Amino acid sequence: KKFKKAYIASSYKFRCKSQSKPKQTKEKDEELKLMLQSFLYSNALDDAYKTAKIGYKRNPQSYYWNQKMAEISKWTGRGQEAVKYLKFMYYKTHNPKIAKGIIDYGLKDYQFEAIKDLVTNEAKTKPTKANIERMIYLYSQLGEPQIAARILHNLYEKHPKENNFLTKELQIYMDMGDLTSAQKIIQRIEDEKLFNYANVKLITYYYYLKGKISKSYSVLKRVNYTKAYDKKLYQLSSDLGWYMQDYLSAAKASKMLIEKNDGRLVDYERVIYANQQNNYSLAMHTALQAYYKFHLSYLFYTFAQNAIKYKNFTTLAQTIDTIDARSHNPLTKEANYWLIKTQVYQHFNKRAEALRAIQTALKLAKNNMQVSFSAIDLYLKLNLYNEASALLTNISKHKDLSPELYFVIASLY
Repeated sequence: KKFKKAYIASSYKFRCKSQSKPKQTKEKDEELKLMLQSFLYSNALDDAYKTAKIGYKRNPQSYYWNQKMAEISKWTGRGQEAVKYLKFMYYKTHNPKIAKGIIDYGLKDYQFEAIKDLVTNEAKTKPTKANIERMIYLYSQLGEPQIAARILHNLYEKHPKENNFLTKELQIYMDMGDLTSAQKIIQRIEDEKLFNYANVKLITYYYYLKGKISKSYSVLKRVNYTKAYDKKLYQLSSDLGWYMQDYLSAAKASKMLIEKNDGRLVDYERVIYANQQNNYSLAMHTALQAYYKFHLSYLFYTFAQNAIKYKNFTTLAQTIDTIDARSHNPLTKEANYWLIKTQVYQHFNKRAEALRAIQTALKLAKNNMQVSFSAIDLYLKLNLYNEASALLTNISKHKDLSPELYFVIASLY
């Protein structure tokens, strides 16, 4: 009897303990939750973090504690830790909203390694433009762009109609400078005639880097690259066209770059050169645009010479007035500028202004024969024979006078 009673007593004690332990654990869990809510309400984030951490350690499989740890970790700048808890929540539920939140937060907090598996899976299972671009960006940030290239290659094998995957793979190899791998992709594009606007730019640039200029230019002409503006493609078109002496086509590409405010100095020069004969007005105004942009004197003189040649003195006069209005313009220190002004004043029959302009030119370039003969020509037209004679006498005494000028001086006398 004594043994029986002892067995019943001990059995009862054991049952009571086994039943009360879960109850106590649950009560403690509820207490922690209440404490956590109190700390969060008072914005005591450090205490909230410590409390949530206790709850998590007691029950690491709890969705609640993982969720709270994720939230508080984000609020307290513990990005890597936050992603860990968020991933637990995702794999527990496979909720796409949670996956998106993990990826967005991981990208924002530079947790690339932590979200690599999710981003890769999204690209493979749902290869939308956004998912693919995100995957390429992530692997570039991890310094492993070749992995993104392999993923794209596999996607193209599964979806052969989506040659955009092939183009992006080629882009990665070109960015890496891996021309060997790029050549394999290009060969496939050429064999299967998969040329499009996007990959033509890359293939053109590939042959350009390989020094195959003629091939590069022929590829560029396969598509109508003018259907959409692409700065790099237009620059390449201009450079290749100029090299191949297709000057008008090169100038046309340069003109577009100028219109889009992307014009280089060489673009302005190409438009001027290619249109000197067939479109002088374009050449003249392009030279003036270039002068205002780059402030190089030879561009002004190119404009001025065209304006004088085609009798566009009104535009030239307006430009001179604009230059004169700007103080300390370097052009006003050059004799050639005053020679241009002299011709403009002569055209408008402004005698006094023309004389002042030529005299300024003479002061700036005393020994310049062109300036001296221009001055003599003006003096003779204005019947200022004494001034012309004095200047001729001065020229004839010049030590370095070229023999070819003797006859010119004699005829003037």
